Amino acid sequence: KLLYKDLFNLFGPLGYQINCLWYRFFGIKISSLLFAGEVCSLCIIYLTYFISRYFLNVKLSFVYTLFVMSACVFSLTVFNFILPYSFSLLYAYLFFLFAILCFLYAFKYEKNDIFLILSFLFMGFSITSKYEYTPFIFVLLFYTLFVFKKNIKLIFTNIIALCAVPVISYGALFVEGVTISDLLKNQELVLAHVSSESLHYFYTHYTGTFFSMDLFNNLFSAGINYKLLFLFFPYIIYGIFFYTLLDKIIHKNFNLKLDVFFVFIIISIISMLKTGFIMKIDLYGSYTVSLPLITFLAFVVNKVKDKDKKDSLNKIFAVLLIFISFLSVLNLRNYVYLVTPLKTEKGVIYSQKYFVKQTEILLEYLKKNVSKEKTLLVMPEGVMFNYITGYDMKLYNYYSLLPTFIDTFGIDNILKDIENAKIDYII
Repeated sequence: KLLYKDLFNLFGPLGYQINCLWYRFFGIKISSLLFAGEVCSLCIIYLTYFISRYFLNVKLSFVYTLFVMSACVFSLTVFNFILPYSFSLLYAYLFFLFAILCFLYAFKYEKNDIFLILSFLFMGFSITSKYEYTPFIFVLLFYTLFVFKKNIKLIFTNIIALCAVPVISYGALFVEGVTISDLLKNQELVLAHVSSESLHYFYTHYTGTFFSMDLFNNLFSAGINYKLLFLFFPYIIYGIFFYTLLDKIIHKNFNLKLDVFFVFIIISIISMLKTGFIMKIDLYGSYTVSLPLITFLAFVVNKVKDKDKKDSLNKIFAVLLIFISFLSVLNLRNYVYLVTPLKTEKGVIYSQKYFVKQTEILLEYLKKNVSKEKTLLVMPEGVMFNYITGYDMKLYNYYSLLPTFIDTFGIDNILKDIENAKIDYII
């Protein structure tokens, strides 16, 4: 099946194409995806460390990286890095970090244009996976044109580097049979999706993308827990931005070429737009906390007087270690007591005992009573079940029937398609 032609797709095609390569080399099984996640996680650990080293000393960068590992990589939420909810988001984030590191090196080695070119290239990879970090392209363009003041030849080279990956990725789809008409029809559905009431409700009441007092009520009604550790962290970063901006205006020391930290504050804000009003570490927060945390640590360290710096660094070090210890113990407890393996034909999946038990009963029933020629539609979001069992779902556009997708396709259209398809089993 082809993206955009046979399958509705919200994101760019690159993430799916990368996973196809993993499948080609390592087989169509869950372990191939786990290996992909492990490789990405290892890269993200190194990238966040080297990015932090631009602003922090070795000791603090090391502890910061341990925090990223405990809070993001090894977390058992669906937004972890090893087997994430969305591989497209994982790849977009990974390439975004590559682009940032190259951008920072462009400051350090200004005479060597290769780092700026690579930054544009990696952003091409990022936006072709998912469009999350697109605003960073405008930062790159601004600095290329007005700060580094590169010549017209390099500007065109950067634009070519940015466009190369999208052209190749979408070009491969055109070769396979996708048409402009298919992309336009898919785009109509995307617009319906992003403008749906249910999506706005989700982003307002759960993720913190938009502001709502109901969001605070929902969070605090669950009581105090580790998910609230970084609840108001975005406002701290906004405060750092405005403080730094006013300080530069008052002291008239605005030099964008020399002040790398100021542009990094902007980059960290771009990275956390998904959680711009409330940051939940278990819901997108694992992707939005890392860069703002570097901003916060660098700001605090820079504001401490030299005579108090060693003592302050030790205190920051201790606080981070407490966070890391807490999260590590929590992760270990979850691994030991809350996680149960589910063995399938495609590999092993780990989940909560209740869900594993229910799924094992269902798998056993299907094995004994339902032939592989039958069709199976699992709602609201059960395409993974088709994957591990081998049953055809027939209605490939309905791999998710969460409220946002129901708004996108229309309930009447969905019911009509299900009726016409004559699905054998609906779960």
